[in-house]
Amino acid sequence: MLGLYGAGEGPETASGLLTLLEVGRPLRLRGATWLQLAFPDDHLADNTGSLVLEVSPVAAPGTSPAPPPGPPAPTR
Repeated sequence: MLGLYGAGEGPETASGLLTLLEVGRPLRLRGATWLQLAFPDDHLADNTGSLVLEVSPVAAPGTSPAPPPGPPAPTR
């Protein structure tokens, strides 16, 4: 599956980044405000199955997301 994502109002007003989304490989998008998915399909007769897409916001709208956690502090 192909994913096009970016920041801003949407793909009509801002260029996005294209990435290949692979089955069973989670992908974390940071700073994205929109996402479009494309499903190339050359066998229309075999359209069975399902797609699970989990979207989890990491910051409230209008705020910056928290930075990723750093390495643990060394212990003595």
